[in-house]
Amino acid sequence: MAADTLRESMADFGQDLWYQTLRTLLKDPISNALGGIQVAGLENIPVQGPALLVANHRTTTDPFLLGAVVPRRIHFVVAAFMGQLPLTRELVSSTGNIVLPLEKKGKSQELIRKARRLLRNGRLVGVFPEGMDNFLNGSPPGTIGPFHSTFARLIAGLEMPELPILPVAITGEEELTVLQFPAALLKLVDPHIPTSPDGQITAPILRRARIAIGAPIYFLELADLPVAERRARIPHIVETVREAIVQLAQARVRPGAQEPAAKPLLDESDNL
Repeated sequence: MAADTLRESMADFGQDLWYQTLRTLLKDPISNALGGIQVAGLENIPVQGPALLVANHRTTTDPFLLGAVVPRRIHFVVAAFMGQLPLTRELVSSTGNIVLPLEKKGKSQELIRKARRLLRNGRLVGVFPEGMDNFLNGSPPGTIGPFHSTFARLIAGLEMPELPILPVAITGEEELTVLQFPAALLKLVDPHIPTSPDGQITAPILRRARIAIGAPIYFLELADLPVAERRARIPHIVETVREAIVQLAQARVRPGAQEPAAKPLLDESDNL
């Protein structure tokens, strides 16, 4: 047991060192390549202790933008295919991210299990509740789509009512489509990726990005509720966090962007 703990500590130290090294090396090149990054609300990130960072997800650059501006190491939840492609597999595994399993059954439970462990160990976990939806449905620039509910199930089942939930809006002056390719290519490594209406996956980037980190949200009312009542609060959690992100982004959304219904997308199970 002691040997396993030592190995885990050494592996974590190595991942943290590599993450911070990459952050130092890539921060300025990423900012320069994207025309600069504006950030507000960094003071809302706790210096230490657990926190759940919840952000909208418009572009392929979102995790890199957050990694560049947030001084703490973020354990991102990443799509299953990222753990299958050789280059991205090494990147996400060597920096301690949560890679979703390929198997559709139990995917949400696996995310919750790994994120719960990290949070209980005082880590900063980052999630994008829109998933890949904006890359698949060709939504207009600036759109914040419906949120999947897995992150809210995590919050409701944690029994950590004082956990800070950090809403983050990622916007920019311009979205550029730098890559578009058939979704069938990713289906070769992850057959459960949904099919987009036109069969394509669009991978845009942001120019002159703006990141707004809102004040922490707490769901203290969950503390004394039984499991069934905490489960019933999941739609409220989704709506509350999404609305906070919409408000942060509202001044930066491009004219004409659509605001779809905030009804949470159902995940594979409502069990905590």
